Amino acid sequence: IKSISPAEASKLMKRNWVLLDVRPDDLFDESHAKGSQNAPLYRPITGKAPMQIVRSLLYQSMSVKPVEENDEFLEQAADCIKKSRGVIVTCSEGGSLDASYPSFPYGKSSRSLDALYRLLQNDIVTPKNAVHMAGGLNGWFRADLPGDGPEEWRFDARTPAEAAPAEVSSRYTKAGREVAKDRTPPKARKS
Repeated sequence: IKSISPAEASKLMKRNWVLLDVRPDDLFDESHAKGSQNAPLYRPITGKAPMQIVRSLLYQSMSVKPVEENDEFLEQAADCIKKSRGVIVTCSEGGSLDASYPSFPYGKSSRSLDALYRLLQNDIVTPKNAVHMAGGLNGWFRADLPGDGPEEWRFDARTPAEAAPAEVSSRYTKAGREVAKDRTPPKARKS
């Protein structure tokens, strides 16, 4: 999976690539990147089945909007993508495939990375015609690219690593392995 910057995404959109926003409908309707299309990976929990009620209450108890998987995501995404040369998948934060130690040693998961994986896994796209937008819509609006919708974009960071990748801790190697510390007292060390 290749990640591109919001500026690169804007250029690809001019070459008939679609920017696919996988946030829930209500968030897309409030504010989104100009020219983007929406295929929500998750949807609000609206059912009245006992498990849906329990899940909804659990989410609400943590002050989180109750959502569940959108069973129609693949069809909706395929419909948005079908006439384009390729797809750029995005969400609010974008996630990352790069490690940011120690918090995210294997990268940072996101709706857009999850959605792109599902699109690839179901042969709706190929790695040649699908990319991920690094920084998500927060990055898009930080780059001062055009938006659409009745609301002003709100930078809605859910994790501390949202704004920029964390500096690599000296306790970790590039492969993500913790470096053993020398616990020898300084006076006892050989120079």
